[in-house]
Amino acid sequence: MPSLNLKQVLVQHICTTNDTNGNPRRLWLVTTSEGTVALDEGYEGGNVYIHYLKEHWSYLDCSVPLHLPTIEVKPAEYKRLLKDYKVEDSNE
Repeated sequence: MPSLNLKQVLVQHICTTNDTNGNPRRLWLVTTSEGTVALDEGYEGGNVYIHYLKEHWSYLDCSVPLHLPTIEVKPAEYKRLLKDYKVEDSNE
């Protein structure tokens, strides 16, 4: 069985229904040897996790992240992920 390179970056796109104002609710769950963060996509798309990786985990091998399949979840699960894996940096 192949082993996971501890410097490898795993990313998964998580989606749910739009909010009552029609705004998209999507996030990127990013997991590395440093931990896991949930990054609200907003209107930035996949660039949100690329910018985060460059800013905070630039020493990791981010050149070829391992993309897990996109999944759809219920709104409550989306909110839980954002809360449980909140980015500590207030600038994010």
